[in-house]
Amino acid sequence: MKSRNRPPLKLTNDEAVPPLEMPDTPASDVEIEVEVGPTPEIEAEPHAELEPLPVRPPERPMSERRRRRLAEEARQAEERAAAALKPKPEPLPEAEPAPPPAESLDVVPAVAPEIDPEPTFESSAAVEMAVAAGKPPAPFELSSPQTLRSSVSARAAATASGRTAYLIAVLASALWIGGVASWAAYEFGSGAADLDPLRFAIYALMALAPAGLAIMLAHAVRQGAGLAAETRRARDMAEALVAPTALAAQQTGQVLNSLRTDIDHAALAAERARNDMVLLRQALAEETDRLNAAAENAARTARRLTENLARERDQMQTLGVHLDSQATGVIDAVERQSRMVADASDLAQAQLREAEAALAARAAALAAAAGEAQAAARVAADHPGP
Repeated sequence: MKSRNRPPLKLTNDEAVPPLEMPDTPASDVEIEVEVGPTPEIEAEPHAELEPLPVRPPERPMSERRRRRLAEEARQAEERAAAALKPKPEPLPEAEPAPPPAESLDVVPAVAPEIDPEPTFESSAAVEMAVAAGKPPAPFELSSPQTLRSSVSARAAATASGRTAYLIAVLASALWIGGVASWAAYEFGSGAADLDPLRFAIYALMALAPAGLAIMLAHAVRQGAGLAAETRRARDMAEALVAPTALAAQQTGQVLNSLRTDIDHAALAAERARNDMVLLRQALAEETDRLNAAAENAARTARRLTENLARERDQMQTLGVHLDSQATGVIDAVERQSRMVADASDLAQAQLREAEAALAARAAALAAAAGEAQAAARVAADHPGP
């Protein structure tokens, strides 16, 4: 949370360091606020009142790769728009392309853009691409389309010259072979010479050797034309690289200016952070005092709790001794009762044995009486009366 009683910070002196004027940058976005924990009791000193910076530091310059890519995209868009507006030519009958003159192969060197001797902040702001504001990517033009057209025309010229050389070589070879064939036909037709394989091979060699030499010379001429075209293309590319080199030098100066500005703003931010750290140190000191007081209170409470726990422990020990004595008495009473129960059980067992013996004697007497009754019954049955 941001402190409510905290005054705004002012890190620079208006007389020593004048603020940078940037019309396109609002001053409301420049304020840098460092949030500190809730410290409502902190009161800032009167001499520590600082005002926020009125100007926002300039944005970091765009990288060269992105600048070139945006410029290339803009150029391609312009070419597509021009191609869409350009009327399509009517198709012409096909014809053999004529070799272009030597003067058409020369390429107009690319004109380097004018460079300010000392780049200023306004020039760097003009060169920087403001894509979000809808400004053009860059105020310079690349010469790559001219180089491309020159290379294409050079290749077309080399191809045309090679075709012409081959055509001349074929015509010369045909004339030579026709002459040798006419001579051989005349000799063989008039009968001045016999038609043997050796003579036929000699005539064939005389006809084909100069033809092969002519074709080789035509091939050499074509390769020479290609080398000349590549040489002109390399020269044109070297001349076309002058403009990017000058632009790179200008952009290097702009980057140095932007780095210097970034360093200045970083120093201002460091000073402001130092003041914020002073306020934070004061807040931390007060919080430390509060924490120390709370720790002392907690220590006193802990001591009281320790004393209470010690008393409770003594009472628990006394109660434990009393419970031990009661448990001992209960154990003795249980032992006495168990001994009495054992004695009673022994007496009951003796009485049960005596009762069993008496019952056994009576059972024996009853059995004897039953036997006597049975004997009397048998006797009565054997001797019935009159």
